[in-house]
Amino acid sequence: VAFHRDCATALAPGGVMASNLYATDARRHMRSMRRVFGPRLKALQEPGVDNRVVFAWRDPLTAVPDPDATLRTLPWQARLQLAAPMRRLAAALTSDHDAPL
Repeated sequence: VAFHRDCATALAPGGVMASNLYATDARRHMRSMRRVFGPRLKALQEPGVDNRVVFAWRDPLTAVPDPDATLRTLPWQARLQLAAPMRRLAAALTSDHDAPL
C-alpha cells in the first residue's frame, strides 16, 4: 500500500499511473491499489498475453479522452503502436467492468 500511496502522491493534477501486472499476484496488487485509489482504477487485459495493464488516477475524470484526436498528435510510428490500446482504454473507461483477474 505504501508504494501505491507514494505513486498517488507523486501524480500531477490530472495525472494517471499505469502499472503492468505480469507474472505477479494481480489480485494482491489490485487490492493495494483500490485501498489508495478507490474506484479510480481500470484494468485492461492485453490480447494474446498474460499481463494486465492497470490505470489509476486521483482526480475525478471529467471526460474520456478521444483516442483518435490524441493519436493524430503523435508521430506515425507511435500511432501504429498505440491505436488499438488507446481505443481499448477509452472503451474501458466508459464501461463498469475490469479485465478478469
